[in-house]
Amino acid sequence: MALDELTSFDLYVQHQVHIAQFARGEIINSLKQLERMQNDVISRLNQTSELTKSSKARLQRELSGIVGQIKDGYDAIGKSYEGSSAEFALSESRWQAKTLSGLSEGDVAIISFSEIAGDKSLNQFEGKPFTRHLADISKRDSLLVRRAVVDGVALGRSNREIGKTLEDALKLGKRDIQTLVRTGIQSNAAAIRDQYFAGNQDIVRAVWWVATLDGRTTVICRTRDGLQWEAISKKPISH
Repeated sequence: MALDELTSFDLYVQHQVHIAQFARGEIINSLKQLERMQNDVISRLNQTSELTKSSKARLQRELSGIVGQIKDGYDAIGKSYEGSSAEFALSESRWQAKTLSGLSEGDVAIISFSEIAGDKSLNQFEGKPFTRHLADISKRDSLLVRRAVVDGVALGRSNREIGKTLEDALKLGKRDIQTLVRTGIQSNAAAIRDQYFAGNQDIVRAVWWVATLDGRTTVICRTRDGLQWEAISKKPISH
């Protein structure tokens, strides 16, 4: 027996809370790894002899070592995220199958994990895979660090003074990681949902836009709240 509309909405809200909690846990894990990498970079700088007294060759070696640490740190975040996103994909697939079964009197087509994992839209958004977005942040941070170190040496600053500048330069990474992970999780949830909609077109005929109406909601989302679209083509229905 199909569930009524109120129950369907409750299920949706509860699930969005679950996705947000999962994303929050993954953000916390990623930020811990980021902080560890940043602390290692600052520690390396503080423990080495003053860069203002070093040769150009040694300065380049130190810079290469620091940049390597940054790259390794972001690579570790990427590997951890990919492992967690695979677990999330499996959990999300099970939820979609269970929910559609509860909302329909017909048989639900189950999407296999191999089909989900093979979906090119998984772990990809804004035209790039998650790891590419992460690599862009890593390159940006490496450039900021190089500039901070070279400028610091040119101005005769001590390693500790340069380290303080690095701390400020690397703060951007914290904000970007939070946005990146949150977007990645939501994007994966949407990709898996769309796979189930495409595989069950006889059951899912339309999608209903539900916006969180608060001070951060855009005008576009406010105006679309409560409207419906065709599930696959995304064509508007009666609007």
